Order: sequence, then C-alpha cells, then structure tokens
Amino acid sequence: MGHRIKVLQNFVEPADAEKVIRLIDDGKSNSITTEWMLKKYSDKLLEEHREELGWKSYLFTAKAQAFSTQSGSEPGEYTNLGTGLEHIIATSIIYLGGNFTDGKIVFPNQEFEYQPEPLSAIIFPSGSWEYRQSLEPVTSGVRYEMAMLHTGYYQKSLQQKYLQENNISLSNLWSANFKNGVCGI
Repeated sequence: MGHRIKVLQNFVEPADAEKVIRLIDDGKSNSITTEWMLKKYSDKLLEEHREELGWKSYLFTAKAQAFSTQSGSEPGEYTNLGTGLEHIIATSIIYLGGNFTDGKIVFPNQEFEYQPEPLSAIIFPSGSWEYRQSLEPVTSGVRYEMAMLHTGYYQKSLQQKYLQENNISLSNLWSANFKNGVCGI
C-alpha cells in the first residue's frame, strides 16, 4: 500500500484566498470572516479525508488557523503527536498564495515531497511518526496558509471548544453539517 497523502490542485476559490490574505496582512487572521472561510473549506476537506482515508464515522475540525510564513522561516520537523493532540487523526494544509520561493513539505517516511502551489491543499493522516513531515524554509517572499487538524471526537471539535468558551456565534458557525445522513462532512 502506498502513502495516503493527497494533493488537491485548484482547491480554493481565488476570491476567497485573496480575502483571507488581506485579513492576515491586516492582522485580522482571527476575524469572523476568517473563521467562516476556515469552516467553509474545513467542510470540503473533511469530505476529502473521509474519501481518501476510508473513514466511516464522523470527522470534525479540532484546530484551524490562517497565517503567513515569511522568508527566513526556520525549517522544522513535525508530527501531530504530543500532549493534547492524541485525538488528531488527519491534517489539512491549504496554500492560499503569495509570492514565495522554496518551502517544500517533505514526508521522509513516505518518500514524498510537495512544493506548495497557490490555491492548492494537501491532506494526510496524522498522529504517528509514519506521517511526520519536515518543512523546508521559504527562502524569499511570503506564503499564506490555512492549517487544520481533524479528529473523530465531537468533544474535541471547534464547535465544542467555542461552546465551552461561551462563544455561541462561533459555536453555531462550527456546528456539524448533516449531508446525506452523515454528520461532520
């Protein structure tokens, strides 16, 4: 069996990417508009994960963030292992755009690497060393991204997080969708 890393070309609508990039540049990456965009693409990504991973039960987004990676960024190696992340089973990274050079994501155990392209996304299983990844530095420019971690536990979902924080509007935004009788996609 090969790796379960999937690249989704032309995944993001250009107007949506431009809107989120402007918000990041204006220091408003945690605005309601950014949350709405994260939720919109989270729903699409959860469906891709279910199909790619063959996941039969519900999936929920547990963490989501929009940010930029500047030139000179420190390379690093990552896994979604560790305290508080035991429930994470899948990861999504959306590359919104930017004028940047280098900055590949490399999966050494899978002998797979991807040079991010604007408007694309990459999805992969997480929670083990099998899918550890290293990020090469962006050597010039700025790359804009949205990253999401997904879980099978509703109690760890963003909807529940915001509900516990008494943020009803964001909890309602992140409420689970029901499509074809399946929750969480």
